[in-house]
Amino acid sequence: MRPKLGTPEDVRKHYRERDKLIRSLGFPSYKAYLSSMFWRALRAEHLRINESCVVCESPAEQVHHMSYTKAALDGTDPKQLASVCAGHHRAIEFDGFGRKRSPRQAAKRLGQLIAEQR
Repeated sequence: MRPKLGTPEDVRKHYRERDKLIRSLGFPSYKAYLSSMFWRALRAEHLRINESCVVCESPAEQVHHMSYTKAALDGTDPKQLASVCAGHHRAIEFDGFGRKRSPRQAAKRLGQLIAEQR
């Protein structure tokens, strides 16, 4: 039986799938991926090209994965990466109660935040 969308089990399912993909790319964990020279270089290049937060246009200091596909994680689809300030990254990743959103929920929240700024 599939977990209902947005439930804690659904969120865990998405992150288990991400972690499986991370391992297939040769990283033991998502934390190891984020600490890798590979991600640091990809992140730096993305921030060099996309300097501003996609929500508020302040200087971006973080890069958000719009999805956890292979193309998003290996950088071959830069449209799956979004430059964001720290405050908006937290607003995208966590709900008002501090619970981690699923990747789909986070992408939806990012879209909402962008629409609110227009």
